[in-house]
Amino acid sequence: MWEARNPRWLLAGIVVIGIGIQFFPADLSNPAVDETQTIEANTQMPPEIKSTLDRACMDCHSNRVRWPWYAHVAPVSWMVASDVKHAREHYNLSEWGKLSLKDADHTLDEMCEEVEGGKMPLASYKWMHSEANLTESEVFAFCDWTAEERGRIRAALEANPSPDERKEKNDDGNDHEH
Repeated sequence: MWEARNPRWLLAGIVVIGIGIQFFPADLSNPAVDETQTIEANTQMPPEIKSTLDRACMDCHSNRVRWPWYAHVAPVSWMVASDVKHAREHYNLSEWGKLSLKDADHTLDEMCEEVEGGKMPLASYKWMHSEANLTESEVFAFCDWTAEERGRIRAALEANPSPDERKEKNDDGNDHEH
């Protein structure tokens, strides 16, 4: 006779549900990558910074995600796919060239702050990917690189301001909108 408190029925129910949810896979696709739009193509990136990005950032913040085995098992797959979707929305290193210079500057600043503050990579990612744990010197080098890139961006903005950023100084030395 079936009894709700019978552990065998509970275990059987969990197994049936566990198998059943496998028929509802997460979207684990990687959109095509235009190599001319990547962060590598649009910044001056030393090999050690590329290595850091590859180990600690690209599996969420790019269209080159290497989906691990556990990303194919529901319900974990749904959580991993959701994390990647949100990470790509925040910034996508495969689509770096689509950012305005101002947005790239802001994103580089934010990337350094999050890495320096220990918010990125996520602890849950580092738990399963020990290679993503960054040393203090890697964090320093990463933030140094972001500062250099931000300097290049600011120089480009000053040399070629967009129409809405252009200001003209008149004879009295005051800034006036163009």
